[in-house]
Amino acid sequence: AAMIYSFYVFHRAKKCLYYRDFNRTRKPKDLPEEKKLLFGMLTALKSFAQEFPCNGDPRTFNCFTTPYYRLHCFETATGYKFVLMTDPSVPEQSRALEKVYSDLFLEYVVKNPLYKPGDTEVAYTGFVDGVERQLTQMSFFSSPAPVVART
Repeated sequence: AAMIYSFYVFHRAKKCLYYRDFNRTRKPKDLPEEKKLLFGMLTALKSFAQEFPCNGDPRTFNCFTTPYYRLHCFETATGYKFVLMTDPSVPEQSRALEKVYSDLFLEYVVKNPLYKPGDTEVAYTGFVDGVERQLTQMSFFSSPAPVVART
């Protein structure tokens, strides 16, 4: 069954501001290390996509698929990266991630007077609840397993 595995928000300074596990098949051995590796992979893929543009289009990549998962990415002009890991059968979701950014992140994080760019964690209720609501209402979302980590 198609499903969401996990969701991440990264700041351009390599910090993971938000992580939510939905349906991972196994717990990460070292979540902080996984976040660093994922950020590094995203940086390398962006660089690769810029070096080898498809049809002359230098835009960054927004999705790639392996036999085990599909990684969807939306990067803002200011360097925030919104990443969704799903089952490989889920169609490309960069528009959905852009909506998380425009409807939730801008509204509940960027406009929050307590937020300082580069904070180590985003735990504002409006954003957290909105992400939960928006992602779990997607047509391919399967009921989540018990929450493994929420940071």
